[in-house]
Amino acid sequence: MADYTRNNNFVDLGRETPDNPLAERLARPEPPLHLPYAVRRFWKKTLASLPADWFITADMHLFEMYCITYLEYHEFSHNAKTEGRVYMDDKGVLRKNPWQEMSDKAKYTLMVMTSKLKFTPKSRENDRASKADESAKKEKAKQDTGRRSGLTFIAGGKES
Repeated sequence: MADYTRNNNFVDLGRETPDNPLAERLARPEPPLHLPYAVRRFWKKTLASLPADWFITADMHLFEMYCITYLEYHEFSHNAKTEGRVYMDDKGVLRKNPWQEMSDKAKYTLMVMTSKLKFTPKSRENDRASKADESAKKEKAKQDTGRRSGLTFIAGGKES
């Protein structure tokens, strides 16, 4: 995996988040050179479709794995389609093609990664809802600071 912390493609956009106020934002970093050409092309195409500050540094390794898995999924699916999704073994039993099994596993991995990278509408909605909950809690905490809270001690029958 690439070391994104030493990459000169990082640009600090100065955007703060509630979770990480000093989060380093990226402005469409170039794909690492160790990736195959097709993966690098997919990387650029995907990043071009997202806002410039979509990722923080910590997301880049997951995004790299997403790009690799996406191309693997298509390769496995193509091979399964070409060779047949099932085959008959030497005993006459129909079996699932190993390419199809790898394709299914890659598809499941992609589904998990798209959620983690907030590429699905549901994951973006959940993220917005959790941020709204956090800001509502902070606002309530600000309002509650003026009121007395906690234990009330009674000394000699009078509140102190």
